[in-house]
Amino acid sequence: MADHHENRIRDFLAGHLDLLEDRLALFETEYRLASPSGAGGRIDIVARDKFGHFVLIEIKRSDSSARQALHEIFKYSALFRTTLGIDHTRVRVMIVSTDWHELLAPLSECADEFQAPLEGFVIDADSDGTITSVEKVKLLPKVGGVTLCRDHGVYLFRTKAARDLALPLLSNAAKSVHLRDFFLLTIDYHGSRPDLCFPFGLYVVFSSPIPSLDSAAVKEIKEELDWEPELDSPDENFLISINRLFVSVADDIEIGFPEKLTNIRRDWRTSVAVRAGRLGKPASPLSDGELLSLAQAIEGGSSIYLHKISSPRFKDEWRLLRSNLDSVLLGMPNWKAVVSSILDEVETKDVGSTVSVSLYNPADLPMSLYFVAATADFSHCPSLEIVIEGSTENVVRVLRSVLMWTGKAITDTPDNVIERLYGGIDEWLMTMHLHSTFESEPAALAAHELSAPVIEFSCDKSGGAEPHLVEADGPAIQRTPLVPGQFLSLLDFAEAHAAYLGSLRAYLESHVGGLPGSHESDHG
Repeated sequence: MADHHENRIRDFLAGHLDLLEDRLALFETEYRLASPSGAGGRIDIVARDKFGHFVLIEIKRSDSSARQALHEIFKYSALFRTTLGIDHTRVRVMIVSTDWHELLAPLSECADEFQAPLEGFVIDADSDGTITSVEKVKLLPKVGGVTLCRDHGVYLFRTKAARDLALPLLSNAAKSVHLRDFFLLTIDYHGSRPDLCFPFGLYVVFSSPIPSLDSAAVKEIKEELDWEPELDSPDENFLISINRLFVSVADDIEIGFPEKLTNIRRDWRTSVAVRAGRLGKPASPLSDGELLSLAQAIEGGSSIYLHKISSPRFKDEWRLLRSNLDSVLLGMPNWKAVVSSILDEVETKDVGSTVSVSLYNPADLPMSLYFVAATADFSHCPSLEIVIEGSTENVVRVLRSVLMWTGKAITDTPDNVIERLYGGIDEWLMTMHLHSTFESEPAALAAHELSAPVIEFSCDKSGGAEPHLVEADGPAIQRTPLVPGQFLSLLDFAEAHAAYLGSLRAYLESHVGGLPGSHESDHG
C-alpha cells in the first residue's frame, strides 16, 4: 500500500484501536523519536493497553524490503524504550499490514530476538483507510535452514501461453537431472519497457543433492550429467544439464543468482508455482515468502546486501553473521575495519546485546552515480546502519554511513575517469560481469572526492549525546566529536556536478543497452 494509504489507515486505526485489542487507549500518532542528527524516526501510533504497557503500532506495506522494515521497527522500539527510560517489560510492538506474503517469515524468525513482545495483524482496508476486517497473524514455527544454491536458472518466453506450457516440462527436467529439493517461479514483466522481447519467464532455484549422497551416488550423477569439474561453481552443472533439455523450449536462457532475483522482483510479478521434495507442501513448513527470502539471500549469502538481527549470545548465528558481513563489506575498507571493531567491542562488553544490521553495498560507483543521474534515485548508493541495544545499560547506539562529499570539485570527464580506474568501458563491463568492481571501489570513491564515514549516535533517557565520527585504529576504536559541516551530502555533490553526471549518463547509455532510466528504456 502506498504511503498516503498508510496514512489514512493510521488515522482510522487511531480512532478504532479496539479493532486490534479491547481497551487500547490512544497516546499519540506520528510519535517523534527525538535523537540527534537523524538517528530517530516516527512511530505511527503509540497506545496504552489495560495493563499500562506502551503499545507501539507500525503500519507497514509488505514488499521485498520486509527485512529492512523489521530493522526499522527494532530501531524505533529500542529508541523509544531507551530515550524514555522505559523497561522492556512495559513495551509491546504491533505490526499492521494488508499483506503478509513477505513479512510473515522474517517476523516469525525475529520475534524471539526482540526484547519487546511482537505481534502482527493482517487487515483489509478500503481506499479511504476504513478497516473492514482484522485478523491476528499466526507466526510460523522455528525451522532449520535450507541451503539453496546461488546458481539459478532463468527461462524466458515471448508469450504467456508458451511459458505456461513449459512449466511442467521444466519441473520434469529438474527431476531428470537428479534435483529433489527445488522450486519454480513464474515471472511476468510489468515494467515500463514496451520493447521487451521476452516478458514471461520461469525461474528455478534448487538445493544441491550432492552433500547428502554417498560417493558412489555422486560418481553416478557426475558421469550421467557429463560433469565439468573446472566450473567456479560446481552446482552450475545441474543448470547446464537442464539447459541442454530446454534449449529448444525457451526463447532465451539466462543465468540467475540472488541479487538478480532481487532486481527482477522490482519489475516482474513473481509467484511460486512449483515446490518439490523437502521444499514442497506439506513436507515443508516454510512459506512462499520465506522461500523467496532464502533465494534472495537477504539474511546472508549475498555480496550486495544483508539485513539481519542477531546477538553474540547465539554463538553459531553470530559467527555466521560476521562471516556473511565479510563479502558485503568488500570495496569499503573503512566499513570493514569499523564494523569488525564494533562487533568485537559488543562481544567483549555485553554478550547479551541485540544487534540489527541493514547493509547495502553494490560496490560499483559508476552504476550508483548513473542511477542518481538518470532517475534521481539515491537508494542504489552504499548505505550502512547498525543498531545496538545493550542488555546491561539503558543505551541504544546507532551507527550510520552513506556516501559523503569532501566539497572538492571534479574536473575530469567520466570517460577519462573510467579509463583510469578500470582500463576502459569494456573492462568495466567485464568487471561487472565477474562481480569484481569492488576491487576498484576505493579508488573510484577517491576519484569522485567521496567517502563513507561512519557516524555513531548514542541515545539514552537524556535524549542522546552528540554524534561522533567512528574510525578503527587496528583493533582499537577512535571516537571523535563530529564537526558541523565536516562532510557534505551526496545531494550536494549531485547539485554541484550536474554536468558531470549528465555526461556520465550519456557516456554509459552510449555503450550499454537497456539501462534503467535510459532514453532507450524510456522511449522503447
